[in-house]
Amino acid sequence: PQEPPSPATASVEPAETSPVPPSPSPATPSPAAPSITEPPTPETILAEPLSLKQPELLASVLWVQTSEEYRITALQAYRNARRSLDTALGDPTWNALVGEESTAEDRRPLAIILDIDETVLDNSPFETRLVTQGHFTPEGFRQWCLEEAATAIPGALELTRYAASKGVEVFYVTNRNHDVEAATRNNLAKLGFPLGEPGEDRILTRYERQEWASDKRNRRQEISRTHRVLLLVGDDLNDFVSGGRGSREQRANLSQVTSAHWGRDWIMLPNPQYGSWSRALTWGVGNEMPAEQKLQLRLQALKTAPGDPEAGP
Repeated sequence: PQEPPSPATASVEPAETSPVPPSPSPATPSPAAPSITEPPTPETILAEPLSLKQPELLASVLWVQTSEEYRITALQAYRNARRSLDTALGDPTWNALVGEESTAEDRRPLAIILDIDETVLDNSPFETRLVTQGHFTPEGFRQWCLEEAATAIPGALELTRYAASKGVEVFYVTNRNHDVEAATRNNLAKLGFPLGEPGEDRILTRYERQEWASDKRNRRQEISRTHRVLLLVGDDLNDFVSGGRGSREQRANLSQVTSAHWGRDWIMLPNPQYGSWSRALTWGVGNEMPAEQKLQLRLQALKTAPGDPEAGP
């Protein structure tokens, strides 16, 4: 899915080095301006007047970070994935990729493909920074990736290790840019995710090759050249099929025509924080539109009654 970014680093003027004449009474030093890249703490948040830069994110980030419902939903998804994997291992014709069929004579090694952000790695601490400090920027998200501080989504480690124990190779197809692949690999390794043998490339990043842009189809096809893919796991429609970054109507049609895959060989994780679903609410509107007008479009998408035609499908 889309990579969550963070604001540019704030610059702080260097302190004066020339001597300062003594004053009759000692002045209280002004508090240093906080760096926008430092993670906020409850103390720093409460010490300042309440000012949320992205208040629309607050409830969704809190749901991910604090609710048992989120943890249970993620565990359900991964336990369902394990059951599907067990079924797939007994079916030599099982194939998760659209438009590809397998026969009993197919001898390719087996694989599963997972997205990374909000599927395998939890970036909600980065989203917290956006709530309190500013809007997404690619450089901000890059800095977060370089911290190698993301934790595992509930159930992700167990599924990937189980797959590896069954001889199934685990691939990660992510829209993180290629310049943070090493940091991403380190983050995954520290958490214990299977990454293959030394020298194997199991992480396929955006622009690792020139033609590997945001649409993940060609990277899935690259894996399928040598492997039979049993499962796709992600948090965004784009993790499963091309066209997931369209309008609400296009996305609804796409999910309907692929409905046989959901819960069988395609497993979706919840992500209320960001993604193609959010961009679809302002589909066709340029990024230059003021935030207030984008908010108005989102408000117009709310249903005020069952079957409200203004809200689309």
